[in-house]
Formats: sequence, structure tokens, C-alpha cells
Amino acid sequence: MEKKRTFVPCFNMMWLYTFLVLIAQVVVRVLGLFNPKLKAFIQGRDQLKNELKSVSKNERWIWFHAASLGEFEQGLPIMQAIKNKYPDYRLVVTFFSPSGYQIRKNHPLPDAVHYLPWDTPWDVRRFLNTYQPEMAFLVKYEFWPNLLDSLYARQIPTFLVSGLFRPSQAFFKWYGGFFRKRLRTFTQFFVQTPASEQLLRNIGIQNVRCSGDTRYDRVQATVDRFEPFEGFEAFTQGNRVLVAGSCWPPEEALMFRFIEEHKPNLKWIIAPHRLDAASLNTLEAAMPKPCVRFSKRGQANLHEAKSILVDTMGYLSRLYAYGNMAIVGGGYGTAGLHNILEPAAFGLPVIIGPNHQKFPEAAALIEAGGCFEAPDYEAFAASLNRWVSNEALCQQDGMNSRNFIINHQGATAKVMTYLEFFLTQITH
Repeated sequence: MEKKRTFVPCFNMMWLYTFLVLIAQVVVRVLGLFNPKLKAFIQGRDQLKNELKSVSKNERWIWFHAASLGEFEQGLPIMQAIKNKYPDYRLVVTFFSPSGYQIRKNHPLPDAVHYLPWDTPWDVRRFLNTYQPEMAFLVKYEFWPNLLDSLYARQIPTFLVSGLFRPSQAFFKWYGGFFRKRLRTFTQFFVQTPASEQLLRNIGIQNVRCSGDTRYDRVQATVDRFEPFEGFEAFTQGNRVLVAGSCWPPEEALMFRFIEEHKPNLKWIIAPHRLDAASLNTLEAAMPKPCVRFSKRGQANLHEAKSILVDTMGYLSRLYAYGNMAIVGGGYGTAGLHNILEPAAFGLPVIIGPNHQKFPEAAALIEAGGCFEAPDYEAFAASLNRWVSNEALCQQDGMNSRNFIINHQGATAKVMTYLEFFLTQITH
């Protein structure tokens, strides 16, 4: 009897994925004609080909990739540790977003900084042929299929650091086979939480360790190596200060309503997320007077100032050192909660909005008594009033924040312990 043949469609998901990347390139180029951020996104990748021509091929490279600024800060402790332990290696860092690239392209630690190449086989091949990295580190959640397949094919050890996984991700759905396959290209996962570790183990991935979040090490390093801003002691002397970091309009509206209704005896440092001229002008008009722009602080009388508007990026983590309490933005919208560990490291209690489900450190700091969720204005005002009216209580909540940071350090050391063992194994 003739055996019945089974029809197998000639279809390759990777071909489809690459085709969609090409379509995305066209779409982004068109949108870039009207959007400055997308224009920078395109130009950076167009320039990459020329940048790669000047790369030295006589060096030993390790590649770190970060989506944006926050992920770069997470990877930084490991970059520094590798530099200290293995000075013969050079570091190349890539960014997905223009904001991360523009702010950190001149950072002194990496030896080279680029945009991430387009995730097509030929663009990834050009990058890997140029640098020939001996190891690759992806930070938190970067999973680019062509990139991962290329690293795996070349047998380049690939690590995910400070990884964070959620049940809603495609890896853990019935239709997620294409994405799960990419996870199997990693040499080792270092994840932030036991829940993330368990999710990976549930789909058969055993090369995973719960090492914690390297951001705790990073923010502690900021405290240990703090560099003061000249003249800021005059601003803070004899006053209590609230620092509002990476705030969006919802946080700004709550703050200004509170100022109007309660007229608190506070000074304010406000660092908005939006730094376009129109947003800064609107914010400056509403802030307590006299108001000084951070970029013009050297020309102002900071002792007399009631508020400082931070109109320059890259300084917020150090500015928390001058505060007694903090508001951190992002929790009232969908853009994502900003870094609450930076103010906590300096011993500030923190107020955030209710949308923080994707940020496990928020729930943990709330439980530790150093962070307070304010779902509406009444809760927001109540939290601020308890600190304004009771300095001792504010200090106690701030100490809860500080102890929380101290108790969660050590992720970098765990990664480096594994890495040292791994390198010993492959060199013998």
C-alpha cells in the first residue's frame, strides 16, 4: 500500500519576520519626516555602516545592548566590573532608542557606542563581522530574533542581565513557539525575581538564576561617588526640599494643586520628563517664585530661590541628594514608572501613581514602608501632608527607603561570580 504523504507548507517564520522588519523600515522613514525622534532613529542607523569602518579589528570586544537610558544604567555596574576584572577587553554598547544614545554616547566607560543595527540578517552580520564580540550581554528584555540567531550560530556566549518576565508575554502563550525558540539561544539568564525564574523553568529553560536587579548596585554607586553641585547648599540650607523626578503633566497638576491649597513650607526641585521649550515655559510659569532654571544656576541667587526647574537631562539621580521627600513620575499614565530606586538610595520616601504593576521594586518598596501609592489627589495630598507636618515621620519613611536599597544589593557580584567560573571553564 502506498504510504500517504503529509503536506508540509513551505513557510519560514523568520522570513516573514525579516520581511516585516523591512516594511517597518519604510514606515519609520516616512514617519521620520514629521517626527524628530524617529528622524534621529533613522539617521543613527544610516550612519552605523560608516562608523563600523573605523573599528579596530585587533581588539577583544564584549558587546552590551540596552534599549534606552534606564537599561544602560542597569548594565553599567556589570560593565564597570568587567572593566575592572578584565582590562584587556573593550566594551561596545548599542542603544535601541535615540534618547538613550544621545545622553550616553559620550559616556567614559564604553569604548564605542552605536545605535543597534536593524534586525535583518545582513545588518546584524555586518555588525558581528566588524566587532566579533567574545560575549554579548542584553539588558532586561531585549529579544531580537535575527540578532539572537546570529549570536547562537557563531557560538558567542549570550547573557540576559536583570531580566524581568511576565505571564502576559508571548513566550508563555500557546502561540509563542517562535519567541520561545529565541530564548533557547541564551547561554545564561540572570533575572530579577523568583517569579521570572519560575516562568522560564515552566517552559523548560533551566539555565536561569535569580540574581536580583543590578540597579540597586548602580544607585548605591551614585551615593558612594556623589559629586555635589556648586551652590546647592545655599538653596537647601535651613529648608526642606521636595524633588519631583521625571514628572508628566498628571504629577505636575497634583503638585500645583497641593501648592495652591496647602501652601507648604517647602522648596521644590522639579525635573520634568518633557524638555521641549513649550513644556518648560508652561511649567516655569506655574512653579513657586523665584524659580531658577538648572542650566542657569550659576547666574542666580539660589539662596533666595523657591524652586529649581531642571531643564537638562542626566543630573536627576544626583539631585535627589538635596531632597527630603520625592515624587516620581510615570505612575499615572502608560509610559511606565520611572526610577524610584534613585531617591530611595538617598533616603527619600517616595510617592507614585497607581500604574506600577510592571515594576516589582515598587510593590516591594511600598511593603517596606518607603513608598506610597497615591491613586487620586486626596491620597496624594494626605501622603505629602504627613511628611510636611511631621519631619520625624518623613525621616523614618526615608530610612525605610535607605534600608531597602542596602538590603537588595549584590546582583552584580552574583553575575560576576558566574562569569568568572564560566570563563575559567571555557579557557581550560
